[in-house]
Amino acid sequence: MKSTKRRLRIENRQETVLRLYKDGKTLGDIARLFRFTRSRAQQVVKAAVKNEIIKEFGLTCLTDEDKKLLEVAARQEMEEISQKRKEFKVTTHNKQAFERMQEKMSKLPHYSFFLTLSDYARAMDENVSLIKQHFPQVAKEIINKAKNKWSRLYNKCRSCGTTTIKHQSYGLCKNCYFKSDIFKELQESSRLRNQAKWRKKQLMYIKKYKSRPEVKERERKNNDIKFFGGNRENALIRDHYACVECGMTRDQSVSILKKDLFVKHAHDKNNNSLNNLVTLCGNCFSRRTVKIMRMAIGKNKQNNEK
Repeated sequence: MKSTKRRLRIENRQETVLRLYKDGKTLGDIARLFRFTRSRAQQVVKAAVKNEIIKEFGLTCLTDEDKKLLEVAARQEMEEISQKRKEFKVTTHNKQAFERMQEKMSKLPHYSFFLTLSDYARAMDENVSLIKQHFPQVAKEIINKAKNKWSRLYNKCRSCGTTTIKHQSYGLCKNCYFKSDIFKELQESSRLRNQAKWRKKQLMYIKKYKSRPEVKERERKNNDIKFFGGNRENALIRDHYACVECGMTRDQSVSILKKDLFVKHAHDKNNNSLNNLVTLCGNCFSRRTVKIMRMAIGKNKQNNEK
């Protein structure tokens, strides 16, 4: 008698648990309601499914093969129940979202007042994809309206009134924007803001450019033609690449003074003939330059005294 009552109580509990599970209750909710663990709730649901299958087919005595088949059938039934629960959950969620969005739309101005779908979604505090899903016609009309408009905020160019040329910025088309004072002010402010940075880059580039061998050679040839009429190298060859006063060679000058030999005009600076050019080391060049300067200063003093 007691075992029969106990069996009936267990069967009633299993039926109740399965009904709650099918109605959308989670295993955690069922476990809290009946005060047992979540895994135990899962076992009870599975046992209830098996009892339903046994009652449906009128099975009494089960063989080992029947038990295996019952296990497979119970697993399939659980998967179907789970799929239905998911569909029910999605449907309920979509219904709630639709009702919520419909209520928000009733409190907002008509959607035609909004320029873009993003603005409308921001005003509703909803996702753009939800509006497209639940209100596709509204989303389509707002998008078409934005497409047909020349710009997001302007119907035509503020300067020339065109709608055929693409909008650039500040309500101006491409042609008008780059001629406007707005663009010139932005350009000037950008130039002033980045002047130091660009100057630094420019100096670095000049330094790298001048360090190239071909540039050095070209600059040397240009200076030779400009200041010596192309006779500088000829003067060095004539003097055997050595200073005419102290005899220091080019290699010695580079290793000791860290400078190449100088070629200087002997008398007239405008005369670039080979007879007027002499080869000097750095020290002799400095001494001769100082001597010439002192002579010039002495002449100036004599002229002033007279």
